[in-house]
Amino acid sequence: MEREVENFLSSFRFAHSTKESYKRVLERLVSLPDLEHLDAAGLIDFVNQPGWGNSQQSVAIFCAQ
Repeated sequence: MEREVENFLSSFRFAHSTKESYKRVLERLVSLPDLEHLDAAGLIDFVNQPGWGNSQQSVAIFCAQ
């Protein structure tokens, strides 16, 4: 799955640091069971788990869009 995330991010003209941020978040996001059924409330629950900083929460919500 890591390679798919890298390939996806390669298609955008983001700064390297932005891609690294997105990569960390996307790898956590795609590891969720039943990702295809994730709704807004589930996403908020996901990013409210311990270990998420405020900026990472914002990135995660943006990535999920």
